[in-house]
Amino acid sequence: MSTPAFTLRPIVSGDTPFLQQLYASTRDDLALVPHWTEQQKQLFCHMQFSAQHHHYMQHFPHASYSVVEVGGQPVGRWYVDPRDGALHVLDVALLPAWRRRGIGGQLMRGLMDTAAANGMRVSLYVYAEGNPARRFYRRLGFVEGKLDGMHMFMDWAPQEKE
Repeated sequence: MSTPAFTLRPIVSGDTPFLQQLYASTRDDLALVPHWTEQQKQLFCHMQFSAQHHHYMQHFPHASYSVVEVGGQPVGRWYVDPRDGALHVLDVALLPAWRRRGIGGQLMRGLMDTAAANGMRVSLYVYAEGNPARRFYRRLGFVEGKLDGMHMFMDWAPQEKE
């Protein structure tokens, strides 16, 4: 299967409903809360998204916040913060129908190419337990680092040229 052609564009205020929907699609853990109604889960997701979004904007003002689009339709988000001589992936998420289709790999490889061309590292945090994303990042050459609560720090450095 070939990777769908996609583009990145900066987020705008009109993207909030899509970004909330995308965030909710990443919260499979809410299925484990059987006593919550769908409305309660939806409200919880909206509150969590708002808190996360505010945190990103306040603490990472120099990051690039992008929507991933396929055929002009939003399918994901891609947030990258340049800091401390590295490109730090704050967040990457795709709607379920667009996962495992090569978009995430292309995003990461493109960022790694940019980092390598500039002598920079790429870093990120990933959920530590039961997360297939850890294997994905290891396959790309990321090295696991410090465990910080529920998150594992992972780092990639370009190969030194001989």
